[in-house]
Amino acid sequence: MDQQSSNLNQRRKFLTQLLTGSMATLALPAFANDLSFASAESLSSPEDPSDERYWEMIKKQFMVPSNLIMFNAANLCPSPYYINDIVDTAMKGLEKDVSFQYRSQFAAKRAKSLEKMSQFLGVSKEEVGIVRNASEANTIIVQGLDLKSGDEIIIWDQNHASNGMAWEQQARRFGLVIKKISIPVQPKSVDELITPFAKASQQKQESLLSRTYPMSVE
Repeated sequence: MDQQSSNLNQRRKFLTQLLTGSMATLALPAFANDLSFASAESLSSPEDPSDERYWEMIKKQFMVPSNLIMFNAANLCPSPYYINDIVDTAMKGLEKDVSFQYRSQFAAKRAKSLEKMSQFLGVSKEEVGIVRNASEANTIIVQGLDLKSGDEIIIWDQNHASNGMAWEQQARRFGLVIKKISIPVQPKSVDELITPFAKASQQKQESLLSRTYPMSVE
């Protein structure tokens, strides 16, 4: 097996583990009411995804008012109470003591976080990176690919702006070809979503099979 096939198999294995992995190891707090939590307990995925009681419980983990539903997750996303409390405690601690001795604790916490994330994702700690947002993560991946002049990149024309700009910058630097794919505004089937990308990937299959990178979402 050549290196390229090996890398592809590793990526498939990672995605399979990510999609089939249990959420039982993720701890979420249970709240007595909308403003405070009583205790933290482990939650698994719902037995019945259509059970609205489960999703109502999940919704109560956030500070978003009950009469609002947030659809914009591209710029800022609300965090659960539990995460907000941890961040608030950390910030208050730093305001009281900014010494190197106090800050040394965060290195250990970062290492512990990497350990837990790598276990959940089924990868090594060296394969996990903590970044500030999805745009930064996407840019790191884009700039890390071994691309050459003439290589073709397939992206969705509705990608988040930062995703498209990262590819366009690389295209200018290395002479890449950016192919933007459109899909129906109101698709009537799953095929209408998949077919445009499949056709774009097959057009240069013989010459670019190994060097066509479909990066459709962020």
